[in-house]
Amino acid sequence: MSKQFEASYFILNVRKESEKSKGLNDLCQKLSSAILGDEHLNHGFTFRRKSFFNRKKVFIVFDDVTKLEQIKCLMRVFGNFNSDSRIIITTRDKHVLRNYEVDHIHEMIGLSSHNALQLFALHAFKGNPPTEDYNELSSIVVAYTKGVPLALKVLGSFLFKRTKREWESALKNLRTSLHVDVHKVLKISYDRLNDKEKVVFLDIACFFKGYKRDLIEAILNARDFDSHISIHLLIERCPITTSFDTIIMHDLLEKMGKEIVRQESIDDLDKHGRLWDPDAIFLVLKYNMGTRTIRSICLDMFEVEELHLNPKAFNNMQNLRFLKIYEFEHGKKVHGFEKLESDFSELRYFRWHGYSDKSLPPNFNPKNLVALSLRNSELKQLWTSNQKLVNLKHIDVGHSKRLCSIPDLSLMSNLESLKLEYYINLLESFSSIRNLHKLVILNLQGCKSFDNLQISSNCQSLRVVNLSNCSNLKEVSYFPNTVEELYLDGTTIKEFPSIGHLFRLVTLSLRKCSRLERLLDSIHKLKCLKSFYLSGCSKLDGLPNDMRNLQTLRELELDEISFAEIPTFMTSLINLWALSLTRCKMQKQSNFPLFDLSVFERTIRLNLVDCCIEVLPSNIGQLLSLKYLILGQNNLETLPESIKDLSNLKFLYLSNCQRLKYLPELPSRLETMMAMNCVYLESISSLPASFLGISTCNADVWFHNCFKLKLDMTDALVNIERNADVWHHHEDIIWAEQVGNIVYPRGGIPKWFDLKSNESFIKFSEGWVNDNLTGFVLYVVVSLQDYQQNVGFNLIVNGEMIFSSYLVHSFHFWLKFLEEEDIIESDHVLIGYQYLQMFEQFPTLNLDSQGGVEFFVEHATKNGEVQSQVKKCGVTLLYAKNDDLRRDVKVDKNDERSHKRLKLEG
Repeated sequence: MSKQFEASYFILNVRKESEKSKGLNDLCQKLSSAILGDEHLNHGFTFRRKSFFNRKKVFIVFDDVTKLEQIKCLMRVFGNFNSDSRIIITTRDKHVLRNYEVDHIHEMIGLSSHNALQLFALHAFKGNPPTEDYNELSSIVVAYTKGVPLALKVLGSFLFKRTKREWESALKNLRTSLHVDVHKVLKISYDRLNDKEKVVFLDIACFFKGYKRDLIEAILNARDFDSHISIHLLIERCPITTSFDTIIMHDLLEKMGKEIVRQESIDDLDKHGRLWDPDAIFLVLKYNMGTRTIRSICLDMFEVEELHLNPKAFNNMQNLRFLKIYEFEHGKKVHGFEKLESDFSELRYFRWHGYSDKSLPPNFNPKNLVALSLRNSELKQLWTSNQKLVNLKHIDVGHSKRLCSIPDLSLMSNLESLKLEYYINLLESFSSIRNLHKLVILNLQGCKSFDNLQISSNCQSLRVVNLSNCSNLKEVSYFPNTVEELYLDGTTIKEFPSIGHLFRLVTLSLRKCSRLERLLDSIHKLKCLKSFYLSGCSKLDGLPNDMRNLQTLRELELDEISFAEIPTFMTSLINLWALSLTRCKMQKQSNFPLFDLSVFERTIRLNLVDCCIEVLPSNIGQLLSLKYLILGQNNLETLPESIKDLSNLKFLYLSNCQRLKYLPELPSRLETMMAMNCVYLESISSLPASFLGISTCNADVWFHNCFKLKLDMTDALVNIERNADVWHHHEDIIWAEQVGNIVYPRGGIPKWFDLKSNESFIKFSEGWVNDNLTGFVLYVVVSLQDYQQNVGFNLIVNGEMIFSSYLVHSFHFWLKFLEEEDIIESDHVLIGYQYLQMFEQFPTLNLDSQGGVEFFVEHATKNGEVQSQVKKCGVTLLYAKNDDLRRDVKVDKNDERSHKRLKLEG
């Protein structure tokens, strides 16, 4: 990059240099001398000719800047700045860049796995790829570093020329602690934090990584401390980041934080402020080693044996703030918790999914509790005290089906989230919800014991209300105008309450409200509504035409509703992204739709399964945004020629269209087509381009039970080979592998398969390995029974399976549209291709490798997977043909050693 400029300069470690005596002044003096062209100073400058800076196009990097003053001081040297010049500033603190008002801030991401392996190999093997003994170990190191160049360099240099046993020992130690040099560099950011920021950082590293920011802040806040600014500063300085308001931390920084805690006292567990190691926690609890130093405990019981607690086990942990125990699905392994003597009065966060006792400890005092999460518990009651709990903001005891009562909610005036899903006995005490004026989330899904709900007009913070599957709920008289998401699926509401005042409502779900007879006209006032779900409301016979005013609507789901005719308001919903009309019966029209489809030019997903459609409009090709077109179980005989114009279509579903006879040319970007049980389908214009293309990592074309279909696969190999060659030489391969498959009944097997067998295994010929190997074309004939079967293959090299893949997988998402009793008749042919970056994925391949392919069929039964053999199979190996364009991988044919390994060119 520096060659594009007349001058370039890199100032390394501005932070470190500026900390020296006269450090920043010295840097400015050196920079100034270089600008004036003083060649007697050797400071890393390269000038093509001497001149003043403001006339030159220069490239300068300031590395590891920590303060605004550092940038200002260095920039004063330049005076006027040439607009074609570029300055890059690297820093751990975004606030420094914002204060200087830089043009652009770019956040660095980790290296890709491929690039990370190359960088690691450069230091661990001096540029050669890992040998066979070190291949798996190298992959472990690359996965461990998560693409951080510093860690790859340090660990690569550390492991250079060490034995395999030394590697294994080092990697085992890295599971619990960082390499000292990596720790030292990462800790620089931590050392710059103040004491309160350090506490917050360590709490996140040891406990709250992956939690929502607002929840973390609520839990960490105390009388004399507000954590908001501390978390904001941590985000600016990059030890943590956010994604969808969730706090994220790089794994290495998490390990660094835990190493700092571990160094508090390496040998004395009772002096650690935060505990997360299962074995350490087990010892502390078993032998009553707890002290007031302990701030948090995070215990996964899956990794330890059964634990019988002494009643005094927590007595000395007076400062315990955060307690999280994982026991769900592992059976009861912690005994005696309900008999503990401790009052847990300092506890701010308590989470135990699958809590298996009937009650909490008798002295349990929730006065400082902020969040309680005891989902899927065996509790019959929580605490019995009637004290005011002003700190409590979050309660989640969903799916605790034995729960008989909950504390008086009116005593929790600051409650923001209440989740009581499938609380069967909810009835007598729930009127107290009227007093929860700060409630934001109310989730009563599956609570069947009440028929009406009174929500106070004072609940002006309420944003999410979920009353789905409250099957006896007949009436909700009022919702505050703050509600943004409302779920009433499966209720017995007959007439929807007035909701015209809900001007903030974004999502409204009324699925399977089987008694709902009509919607109020006021629904047109929902100016922010984006998602509206009415599927299964079978008594609805129409919708208000005023719904044409819902211009913000993105998703509309009207499955299984009978209309006299297609609602005319749909022509006005020009912003729809998804429209679903599955099993909608139009009494006056069998063809769909009656209007110009161009109004749906922004629609991405269109679902018209079982709508009695006989002909699609010829202008369907105008839906240029369409990606998913679902047309199964209709009376179509063909598709319009314009279907090929759907340039963004990825998925086409035609299964059970039993009158379908012919398919015209299909869209070029189509990735998946399912046309199972189209029993009269005879021909298609051509195979979908996706089956032969390189635009996606996976392509599926399924014609199960299409017995009249005649497919011409003559040219398929030529096209597959051509695209494999293009894929192999492509500079920017997105996918490490690419898969395509086609399934059809009976039919002939193409003659171009080189290797064939009536068994399930095929051995490759001698010399099958060379540096242009890019993958395989495979076929297999199987006797399928239903759609619960997986068909795949294993790549066997030197007697070991090194790769496995499915050609057809029964867990495909779109199989949900098929009827459960659907069966597959007769034998079927499966032809698939698999492109692979062979030598990058399998660097131990060599010229002497013996190989073959083993095919398998798995059938899911009640007793598990049953594997059976195939009837016929074949394979053709794919090789890139253009040697001049060959990528950087090659077989070393001049290697005189008996083990001819593959080598990467630098």
